[in-house]
Amino acid sequence: MDLGTWLVERIITEDNGIEKVIAIYPGRFQPFGKHHKEAYDWLATQFGKENTFIATADNINSKGKLKDKSPFTFDQKKEIIQAMGMPVSQIVKTNPYRPDEITDQFDPDATALVIMHGKKDASRVSYTKKDGSPGYFQPYKKGEEMKGLAAHAYVIVAPHIEIDIPGYDGEMSGTALRQVLAHADQDHFEDITGIRDPKVYGMVQKVLASDAMQSEQIERFIESYGIKSILNEASYTAPADQDVDDGPRYF
Repeated sequence: MDLGTWLVERIITEDNGIEKVIAIYPGRFQPFGKHHKEAYDWLATQFGKENTFIATADNINSKGKLKDKSPFTFDQKKEIIQAMGMPVSQIVKTNPYRPDEITDQFDPDATALVIMHGKKDASRVSYTKKDGSPGYFQPYKKGEEMKGLAAHAYVIVAPHIEIDIPGYDGEMSGTALRQVLAHADQDHFEDITGIRDPKVYGMVQKVLASDAMQSEQIERFIESYGIKSILNEASYTAPADQDVDDGPRYF
C-alpha cells in the first residue's frame, strides 16, 4: 500500500471504529477488457490491491445453458483476468450485486465497504429511503467518516476510460469486444487485450466462435424460411383446443 492510500485509511478510520476499508468492482465482464483493467487499477490505487476485489458470477442458468450475451463461465473469466495481471486471490465467484462471499470474510461493524460503478449505474442507485432518511447505499466522499458495512455501503464512480479497439469504429464495450475477438488473429487479440498467452487466446476463440456460429445459424434460418410469415400463419390456424408438446398445463 502506498503512502497516499495509507493516509486516506488513517483519516477515514480514525476514532470511528472502522479498522479496514474494502473495495469491490462488480460486473458481468463478458469478457474482461482493457477498460475494466484500468478501472480496477485505479480503484486499487485508492484502497490498496489487497483490499480491492473483482466480483463476478458464473452466468449459467439452471438448465446448464449459457445465458444470452454471457458466453464465458466464471473459470474462463478468471483465466482472462489473471492473464491481464490481476491477483487470483482478489477474483471472487459471487453474485456481483450481493457479494456475500467477499463481505462475509470481514467484521461488518469494523469494515467499511466501497462499491465501484460506472457513472450511469451509479446514478440509478437510490441513496434515500421512502421516508427521506439515508439509504443503505451512500455516495463515497474521499476523506469523510465511514460506517461499517452492516450500516452502509459507499458507491464510488469509476473513471470514464476510452480505449480504441483496432478494427472497430466505436467505444469499447462487452458487445464490441465479443464481435471483434471472435474473428481476431493472435496479434490482433494481443493488441486488443494485452494478453500474449496462446492458451487464453485459444479458449476465447473457441467460446466466441461457437457463440457467433449459433447466431449466424439463427440468422440464416430466419432469412431462409421466412419465420415471420410462419409465425403469422400459425397464430391464425391453430385450433383453440390443440394439444401442445409441454403437456396438459400448456393447453
